Amino acid sequence: MGFDDHIAGWLLQVGPLASGGMSAAPVAWTEIQAWAAITGYRPTPWEADTLMILSRAYLAQVQDSNGERVPAPYAPIQENAAQVSQDLGKLLDALMAEQKKRR
Repeated sequence: MGFDDHIAGWLLQVGPLASGGMSAAPVAWTEIQAWAAITGYRPTPWEADTLMILSRAYLAQVQDSNGERVPAPYAPIQENAAQVSQDLGKLLDALMAEQKKRR
């Protein structure tokens, strides 16, 4: 792992999201503190703050994802070039159709 790559690993250990009652929520300071106590890791204040920022960003991406044009951060990556090309073509067709409506 590189210099900051460990933080992404830590985020997955802590859990990128917490339960917020009716919906997902970013991890809380207490969850990071509990994770650190259990694992023995001692994140610096900058690392702990970065975990919080990453959790908030992950939650924002999950909330913005609609499954088609904006995939969820946990969705598998499409590696099939033909499928990617087809999906891109559909997206461009939809954008062009939207522009024609606005004229």
